[in-house]
Amino acid sequence: TTDLDVFCGFFHKPNRNAPALALDMVEQFRQPLADRCVMLLLNKRILSPGDFQAGPGSMRSVLLTDTGKERLIAQWETFLITPQRLLADADRLTPQELIYRKAHELQAAIAAGAVYDHFQLSL
Repeated sequence: TTDLDVFCGFFHKPNRNAPALALDMVEQFRQPLADRCVMLLLNKRILSPGDFQAGPGSMRSVLLTDTGKERLIAQWETFLITPQRLLADADRLTPQELIYRKAHELQAAIAAGAVYDHFQLSL
C-alpha cells in the first residue's frame, strides 16, 4: 500500500463511492493487462460463446453468464499472480507486483514534484 488518498484522483472526479485515484491508476493497465487477459481467454477458448448471453432491452448488449463470470474471475486472479515479461530488460514479474511498483513510483513522483511515467508494455 501507499500513503496516497485513493479518493483524490487526477482524471476522475472525487466521489465518496468511487476511489478516483484507484480508477486513474488502473487506466494505464487496461490494454496491456486486462484486455490482454481477456484476449488470451478467448483465443485459448477458456471463454466460449456459451459463456455469453444477450442483455435486456434494445441496446443489444452482451453479458457474461454466471458461469462465465466465475471462469473470468478465476482466470484473472491466476493471471495477476503469474510471472510475465512486462518490462524491457527486466526480470519477469507478476502483474500484481507491477501495479504495486507503479503505485509506489507515483507516490515518489508526487513527493518529489517529478513527472510520473505511466506503464507501457515492453515486449
